[in-house]
Amino acid sequence: MIRKLIIGLVTLLALAMGTLWFYVASYRANWRWQWEGYGDQNVTYVDRGGTAYDCDENRTFCRVLKPESTVSAEVFPHEVNLTWSRVLFNVAPPSYEPGEVVDRRFAGFRYLSREMFHRRGGPRVLRIQHVAVPHWMPIVLFAAYPVTALVRGLARGWRRRHRRKRHRCVKCGYDLRGNVSGACPECGAETE
Repeated sequence: MIRKLIIGLVTLLALAMGTLWFYVASYRANWRWQWEGYGDQNVTYVDRGGTAYDCDENRTFCRVLKPESTVSAEVFPHEVNLTWSRVLFNVAPPSYEPGEVVDRRFAGFRYLSREMFHRRGGPRVLRIQHVAVPHWMPIVLFAAYPVTALVRGLARGWRRRHRRKRHRCVKCGYDLRGNVSGACPECGAETE
């Protein structure tokens, strides 16, 4: 039962990924999802644009909050991008400079890691990590298990029909011609 549930969920996920890819590829549109974490900051109000504020009770004084961590996913016609960043030390943007950049690419995959450092040689300010995956990879990954289960189920059904036609045991394939006992002498399975 749990195995069938897992197969069903993975199949739905593969169909959703394929549908999303088809939509993005056919309309040349981008799909984006983003989550922002504010840590211990007190978020009291979020406007329609997604900007978070810390306001007093009457909303007469508000200050804009900067997210401490961000996770985003973007789907483009040729790849899926996953990006996560974490603010390690809050400073104004002009006061930091780029540090080491790691950029690795292989067969349509990309891993990018960047760090920003305080301009005066202080601590790390920001860490950004980015992974790009070609569209075919998640679709193949999520569709592999359901397709394998489907092929195994079809093969099992064909094998049973083939054995029944040839008067063999459905379970082990033992020749049952002339058997009147109603059970397979090899494995004990009931015959039909």
